Amino acid sequence: MRDKDKETTGLDPTEKETEYSFIREKIKEKPFSKKRMLIGAIIALLFGALFGGAFTVVNVMLTPILKESMESADSFSIPADEDVTEEEPTGEEQTDEDSSDEENSAELDAEAYQRLQTQLYAIGRVANKSIVTVTAISSDTDIFDTDYENTDQASGVIIGISDKQVLILTQYSSISGAEEIQITFISGASSTAEIVNYDGNIGLAVVSVQTSDLSEGTQNSITAAKWGNSYNVSQGDVVLAVGSPLGSVYSILNGTITSVNNEVSMADSIYTMFSTNMLGSTDGTGVLINLDGEVIGIVLMDYNNESDQNTLTAISVSELKSLIEKLSNGEDIAYLGAEISTVTSVLASEYDIPVGVYIKSVAEDSPALSAGLQAGDIIVEIDGESVTTVAEYMDYLAKQSVGDTITLTIERLSNGAYMQTTCDVTLSKCQ
Repeated sequence: MRDKDKETTGLDPTEKETEYSFIREKIKEKPFSKKRMLIGAIIALLFGALFGGAFTVVNVMLTPILKESMESADSFSIPADEDVTEEEPTGEEQTDEDSSDEENSAELDAEAYQRLQTQLYAIGRVANKSIVTVTAISSDTDIFDTDYENTDQASGVIIGISDKQVLILTQYSSISGAEEIQITFISGASSTAEIVNYDGNIGLAVVSVQTSDLSEGTQNSITAAKWGNSYNVSQGDVVLAVGSPLGSVYSILNGTITSVNNEVSMADSIYTMFSTNMLGSTDGTGVLINLDGEVIGIVLMDYNNESDQNTLTAISVSELKSLIEKLSNGEDIAYLGAEISTVTSVLASEYDIPVGVYIKSVAEDSPALSAGLQAGDIIVEIDGESVTTVAEYMDYLAKQSVGDTITLTIERLSNGAYMQTTCDVTLSKCQ
């Protein structure tokens, strides 16, 4: 048995016992000593006093600091602005990563702005397909009785294309008295135009070119303008001006609407005028378009105030559509010749005057003057129908034709009191 154990473990059993005999040893406890206990207590007291004093000193020193830190964390503070006059960090102080980020940011901003401008001008270039150059040609003589050819140019906008004719809206003053009118399209091709009709009051005219006079290429290069709803135009809207806002045809401007509350007053009508932040030529013509490429205003710089002659303005197109339609169909625009404004109930109460359409002035050589109308008269009825606003007056007049006679009922101040009277007015065409 011993040989087997030795064979298994490689050790003699007696040697195994000797090797692990320490496991069976017992550790005896040291005898209790009062002297040693007393010395330990004294040492503990000394260390306690030492650490207690140190804690007190540290507590006294750190308490104000900790208190200030706590109060600072709970208080509201505003960071001081960075002084813009401070010296800019040098390239050595900026890391390559920071420099790269700044360059990328600036580059992205510039690229985004350029993309926006490109998109805006793309809208303008599409709209330019409906823009033409209108050249009025007339003969004149100089002081030496030498004949010479006089030309005047403006932009026009194509408002209709049919198998028979191309209709173009333009400024009447540019073609008034012309012996010949030439239309140049965006393709560069030119053709002779004839006047369809005009309105000397507002200063618009429609001319036409025979479609058969245009090549297939020219016909494919042009489009009729799209009409927009200018009643939806708001302050701050982004718009473009096309035509000749800078005096040269096919120039494009972009900007925003700054005001929709201005009005332009002329004989028989008051129209909404859009102001923009764009600066144009005093001779500028054309149209305002929205971001959908739709016409929302007609540029007529003749109506600008002296204080803002170069500010681009346009008359709301929605208020002109019926007039433009009539001119396109060759119909004359009935003209009375009174500059007017509305007497509201508030004004009537404040100034003790009748509600109606107040006549501010009467144009020379007008039907109104011939009928005896005067500045200060208040129109209250037309042909027996009550009229209380300029809008109602304009709507009624738009339904009339040149040569029609209408009866106006007016209130006229006489001897300090308003007296009612009537007068008949035969409408004519404004030259």
